[in-house]
Amino acid sequence: MVSDIHDKKDIKGDGTIILHKRERRDGTILPTWYMRIRIPLPDSRGYIRQSTNTTDFNRATQIAYNKFDELYSKIQSGGTLENITYKKLYEKFCDKFPQAPKNIKRNKKYVDGFMKQLGRYPYDFFVKELNNIGIEKITTKHIQDYFSYQMKNSYRNGMKVEPSLNTIHKYGVALRTIFKFAVQEKFITTEPIIETPTFKDERRPVFQRNEWRVLTNGMGKYVEDSRQANHYRDRYYLQHYILISSNCGARVGEIRELKWRDIRKEVINKRKVLYATVLGKTGEREMVFQPVCETYFDRLKTFRIDELGKSVPPQEHIFCKTDGSPIQSFRKSYDRLLKNLNLQFDNRGNKRTIYSLRHTYATFRLEDEVNPHLLARQMGTSVKMLEEHYGQTRGKLVAQQITKTSSQRTIPTSLVDELYSSKTDTE
Repeated sequence: MVSDIHDKKDIKGDGTIILHKRERRDGTILPTWYMRIRIPLPDSRGYIRQSTNTTDFNRATQIAYNKFDELYSKIQSGGTLENITYKKLYEKFCDKFPQAPKNIKRNKKYVDGFMKQLGRYPYDFFVKELNNIGIEKITTKHIQDYFSYQMKNSYRNGMKVEPSLNTIHKYGVALRTIFKFAVQEKFITTEPIIETPTFKDERRPVFQRNEWRVLTNGMGKYVEDSRQANHYRDRYYLQHYILISSNCGARVGEIRELKWRDIRKEVINKRKVLYATVLGKTGEREMVFQPVCETYFDRLKTFRIDELGKSVPPQEHIFCKTDGSPIQSFRKSYDRLLKNLNLQFDNRGNKRTIYSLRHTYATFRLEDEVNPHLLARQMGTSVKMLEEHYGQTRGKLVAQQITKTSSQRTIPTSLVDELYSSKTDTE
């Protein structure tokens, strides 16, 4: 095959910088100079081929020398000659992210959701809007433009919405993660600066204590008013889902995946402790239930035994349908209950969701002066997140040092003592 390289010039005489011209499809020669650069370092493989975008030989030579120096410095600092676009970076990230040591024990739904997040607005912007830009060309200005793009192009169920600062913050975390990966893989030498909007008032919608009393009292009547057996069952399970969720602070997926075999009891310092090992987005952790939850679990088990006419299988999900399959969502029935009790919105007009149960748990525990470091461990989050979203409850929070415990104990005594030291249970 005849080469399309014409007027070849070996600028340095060692084959590291070659200037040449190319031919058109019709066989005529393009006047523009192209450069082919090889970096003579042990960690460098392959060539970079680019246009100099000039027909002037002297100008093309200077451009090629500048590019050579740039690439030499890049390889010396651990970079690579490979041209990585955002699309290629995303594909490589999705291949390796699930296998990272910290992700192997994480809930698969979280890992998949994190990758899906990067494949949504960031993918649309960097691949579709910026023509699959090379990641080494992404600047802080591009990042700022990306957040503006997301603010203007966010949709939910086909309806245009304005994303919350919390949502923007999550996408910022995702972008930092993928660019950190790019540095680790030596695709780029430094990460672009990613600054997300600061939080002003991102308090989560919760139930105040007087509202909580309305909810717990109203639930009982709501269940008893059921006229059909299937309605009674649905409401009864919803009632206990609310009571248990608000007394442990678990995420929705963590509660949904709980099975009877996961619930364990242990006596620590003459106190009966109820806990479970859950797999959430931060990995595996021990989660302690408030003491009152023992009653709620006993009620559910008795209900299920009567329904089955036999013992409950240990591997069965606690919140299950009549056929034993897990209940995927309580959202619709939860919304109907809150509407029935006129509790859909908080005093700032924010709609309460299932996650309001987790937020209520955090708020009540902080108000009762539970150590925030231990509470963060219990909930699988960080003290920073507690301060950002529940800052209004800090008051006289305890700042005691976390007590070390014997390795023989499954649950740290300090965690049990602090979490059970609150003045009242959530119910």
